[in-house]
Order: sequence, then C-alpha cells, then structure tokens
Amino acid sequence: MALIPPGIHKGIRGLCMAALRRTLCIIKNAQRVGFQWRDWVGPLRKVKEELRELEQEIRSRAKSKVRISEEIGDLLFSVCNLATLFNLDPEKSLNTTLDKFQSRFRFVARELKKRGKVPKESNLKEMGALWRRAKKRSEP
Repeated sequence: MALIPPGIHKGIRGLCMAALRRTLCIIKNAQRVGFQWRDWVGPLRKVKEELRELEQEIRSRAKSKVRISEEIGDLLFSVCNLATLFNLDPEKSLNTTLDKFQSRFRFVARELKKRGKVPKESNLKEMGALWRRAKKRSEP
C-alpha cells in the first residue's frame, strides 16, 4: 500500500501557482489523509526549530546561500502550516502585513518630507523612530 495516495498532489505544479497558494494546497491535501498535528503545539515547535536551523546556517562559516534559502523555505512552510490550524489563509495574513508595512512606510516618508528629506537622506535611527510613531498610530 502506498504511503501517499496516488494523485494526492495532482494539479499542484511548481511554477503555475503562487508559492503561498501552492503551500496551502499541499498542506490541505496532507491534512485530508491525516498528516497533521492535532493542535498548535507541534507546529509552533516546528516553526521554532526551523528558525533555529536558519540561524545556525546564517552563523555558520560556510554561509551557503543554497542552505539559507532551504532553511527560509522550511520556515515559511512551517509558518503556513501553523496558520492553517487556526483556519487562517497565509496569503491573506501576509497581504494584511504588507498593507500595514506600506502604510507605516508612507508615514515615515511623509514625516521625512516635512523635514525636507527623502528616506535615502535619512538614517536607520531616524527612520526607526518614525516607524515606531507610525506603529503606535496604527495600534488599536
């Protein structure tokens, strides 16, 4: 007997689907055959494990771009898996975060413009302070 039913990932091809959407499809298919933790504890532990592995690779002397890329992919997959346990769509979650980032960055740019500057003429300390102000403004 096959461990994975034939065709379980049929129609999920690499380049014809956005990576987050493809990830969600693969996770859902795995869940359908019972390949999923029962609660959030296991997936959260996996996210932390993948983050540790990424940090180890970054700190290694080799600093292999291939290995770092693989570890980032593992981390992203694990975060998506965790999201599905809360019935969240990682695509929507990421888009919400991107909208927040853009809004806060626009605030930083507007505030710099009031000072007669553009971001390239500023520094991380100044922009960081403005970012914290933007974040406070957007918190509930």
